[in-house]
Formats: sequence, structure tokens, C-alpha cells
Amino acid sequence: MSKPLVAGFPFAGTSATPFLKTNGDPPAALPAIRTALRTIEPSIPLHAAQLADIASASIAISRLAMRLLAGFAIVALLLAAIGVYGLMACSVRRRSREIGTRVALGSNRADIIGVVMREGGAITGDPGVIRRVPMELRISRLAPR
Repeated sequence: MSKPLVAGFPFAGTSATPFLKTNGDPPAALPAIRTALRTIEPSIPLHAAQLADIASASIAISRLAMRLLAGFAIVALLLAAIGVYGLMACSVRRRSREIGTRVALGSNRADIIGVVMREGGAITGDPGVIRRVPMELRISRLAPR
């Protein structure tokens, strides 16, 4: 199946662009198309490109914007993870005596990890948000549109 060739030339004062579908290799058919057009009107400007190239160029800016947005989102996620790690490391270092006392009094590893993780959960998220999201979704269904 051949790729469509777009041959651009204006129709009598309009900006319409005809699309020509060729059988075989589109660039090989271009000289014949030019010759046929020159016999009809010698002053017609002809610009040819494949439809896939035109479609790709038309979304190039959007594609670049999405890639930049994804890159910035990854950087933001990385910075947030580094920040949470720093807060947790500082918290654990500050509480190292308490953790040592808990170990000396017989706490097992899971209990200590649970204490640290609960504090990490308090740092990273408001528990009220988790309760409010389902309620807000139910209320938004009732709101008029």
C-alpha cells in the first residue's frame, strides 16, 4: 500500500490543498504530476510532501510540550522523594535513643518499623484528605452541571 502524497497548489485564489494518492513510490510519481500541472498552468507553484510528514509536523509542538511536562513531573517526583527521605532520616536520627530504648525493652523489628512508618505517613499526607476524597466525589455527583 502506498503512502499518500500531498501536492500543494492553490485553486484559483483559494487556499485549498488537493491530496493525491499514488500507486507505488510517491516521490517517483512527482515528476509526472509536475509535468501534467505545467501543461495546464505553467505558473502554478507546487510543493509536495508525504501525508505522514505533514501530520507529524503538525503535532510536533504538542509532542514536545508533553515530553517536557513528563520530564518536569519526573523531576518533581524525584525531588519530593528526596525530601521525604531527608525528613525521615532526620526523624529517625533524632529518635535514635528512643528506638534503642524500645529495642532494649524487647520491641521487635516490625513494631519499630511501624512507629517510623506511621510518622512518615503523618509527614507525607493528611489523613483527613483520605477521608474527604470519597465524600467530595459523592457530593460532586449531586451538583448540577
